[in-house]
Amino acid sequence: MRRIYEMASRTLIWLGDHAHGSEAVSTLLREIERLGPSEQMELITATSRSMVTPGNMAWSHMLEALPPSSDPRWLALNAFVQRRWFRRVWIIQELAVSREIQLHCRNTQLEWEPLAIAVTLSANIGMIETFSDTGVTSILSLFLIRGFIQMGTKKPLLSLLL
Repeated sequence: MRRIYEMASRTLIWLGDHAHGSEAVSTLLREIERLGPSEQMELITATSRSMVTPGNMAWSHMLEALPPSSDPRWLALNAFVQRRWFRRVWIIQELAVSREIQLHCRNTQLEWEPLAIAVTLSANIGMIETFSDTGVTSILSLFLIRGFIQMGTKKPLLSLLL
């Protein structure tokens, strides 16, 4: 299966029927994408290391570009990633080695990278809850695993899963 996913130009993933808030997630991802890839990764790194504080102005303009915590799209994102598909074990290979990944939920289409970046950012800044048995923690782990594999880093599978 690994070879099939590696050779495919795009992997399409069906998440199921349209759920309330799927469109809101799509608009939230587009808004976060406006930061640009380098700013997104810089902000993810900074927030994961607790470098973003009210007194640190270096990243404040990026945080201000994000929707406020009261925006209902954060709740929609949290609900969206609670789908059972994100907690399935066999998706690791599918996500890790595919070149391009599109997630489909009836008429809503999302790209994997913006979703993973949005979940990582929102978890780092406390916009969504991270419990041990949620789609959020699965996405955070899958984002790291995919990053290692896409960079060609050789890691034992067990170390990536723990």
